[in-house]
Amino acid sequence: MWSQVLLSPGCMELQDVAAPTAADLREGEVIVQFLCGGICGSDAPHFYGEPGSIAQAGDAGFPLHEIVGRVLETRSPTLRVGDRVVGHATAGRGLCECFTNDAAQLIAVDSRLSDAEVVVVQPLATVMCALSKLTAVRNARVAVIGLGTIGMLFSQMLKVAGAAQVVGVDRQDRLEWRGRFGLDEVIWSSSRNWARSLGSERPEIVIEAVGHQVGTMNDAIDAVGPGGHIVAFGVPDDLYYPVAFGQLFRKNGSMTTGTTDDWRTHLTNAWLYLEDNPWFARELVTHRFPVTEAQLAFECATTPVRGRLKVVIEA
Repeated sequence: MWSQVLLSPGCMELQDVAAPTAADLREGEVIVQFLCGGICGSDAPHFYGEPGSIAQAGDAGFPLHEIVGRVLETRSPTLRVGDRVVGHATAGRGLCECFTNDAAQLIAVDSRLSDAEVVVVQPLATVMCALSKLTAVRNARVAVIGLGTIGMLFSQMLKVAGAAQVVGVDRQDRLEWRGRFGLDEVIWSSSRNWARSLGSERPEIVIEAVGHQVGTMNDAIDAVGPGGHIVAFGVPDDLYYPVAFGQLFRKNGSMTTGTTDDWRTHLTNAWLYLEDNPWFARELVTHRFPVTEAQLAFECATTPVRGRLKVVIEA
């Protein structure tokens, strides 16, 4: 079967590799045929082999975890052969013709959306999981640091949850998105300069949607108002972060972190939202590439480009 293989940092190649078989399946697993995948910002350090990345040369199908596929074989009571599924590719090895997956990380969907639109269900589910931990969104002033796809998802869902004001901050020019995706205001600035420019009017909630370095986390702590809350959503690349804990402590601030749990619940909620709001997925997906051009897709997804949001790869 075909598979994209990471030969070295930033270099992929389409190769023929051995396919998984039904005999290899364990209870609760399925074999999925790849239909479409979305590139997440958390894939970038793996693609480029940053220090601390789990990427290894020769890993078939890695790194890609946002996937839509078709069930070919199953040992799961919840998924049947032929089901169209969306969810999280186990171990991030989803960029191959077919792959073994934990059924608990997938749901079956009978959707009117295209595969490239359905793939948005996975990142939206992660955002919904993060927001499910918050209790004070309604009427709150909220800032989102980082206006990639995840930042746009947060902005939209925060506004749906009743936030009074949503401000987005990004080093890239995202001014064209003002008034869309729930964004009341867009700041074209580094998060550090933005945080230092704030006066007494400060956000009550700050979403850190960048990750991969400690700087934006400390900027979120600097920016949040007294008694405010930070959602540390961006994936950390290091085990230990030197954060401005004293500043957070003096502000009586709080923080939530963590990866997505209960995939089926949050995937289902995300799917239902997108079924009712199909425009959202259509506007988020801005670039599409065939599997033969995965290298170009990753280069596009990891290079700042005006107007680019979600990049997807299609079979």
